[in-house]
Amino acid sequence: QLNRLELEREAQAAPALARMQQILASSSPYSLIKEAEGLVTTVGTANSALVNARRSDAVQKIDGLLVKVTAELDAATADAGLRAGCLKPLETLKGRVKTEESLAHITQAESEALKEYDAASVRIEEFVKKLTERLPKEGTDSQPKPALKKKRVVEPSKLVTTNYLESKADVDRFLDSLRTELEQA
Repeated sequence: QLNRLELEREAQAAPALARMQQILASSSPYSLIKEAEGLVTTVGTANSALVNARRSDAVQKIDGLLVKVTAELDAATADAGLRAGCLKPLETLKGRVKTEESLAHITQAESEALKEYDAASVRIEEFVKKLTERLPKEGTDSQPKPALKKKRVVEPSKLVTTNYLESKADVDRFLDSLRTELEQA
């Protein structure tokens, strides 16, 4: 039931689901029950394949985010507290994805991982800013300053002023504003 919508799109699972529904709705299903085991196996196999594929994709994306955050933490010479605060939420979401059976919940956890990545990036930038502000005051020029590039998010959807890009002039205006925004970033 958790993944019914996706299973109804599968070539093998859809007829099996429909037949299972017919059996459940039947006023006298006793003669049809013998079909149930094969139908449940067919739907279960399709569900497992869908969940495993989606889970694998989500874990791979979260692993990529973990690698990026770890690299940023290394570049910022972060302390253990910041490392734990940035990495733990992503690792928790990865663990949740590995045990989740619902496709929707896996997708939701992947979206949350992106939000946690963005939050971690902000925390790391704030840490670097505080660290670089302290270094000159303390007179420790021998200590290298962390090198971390500030991120700037460009959202192309906010650059469009009309609902549709209907003409070449509309496309050119959009591309010009996007190019300007990217160059400024």
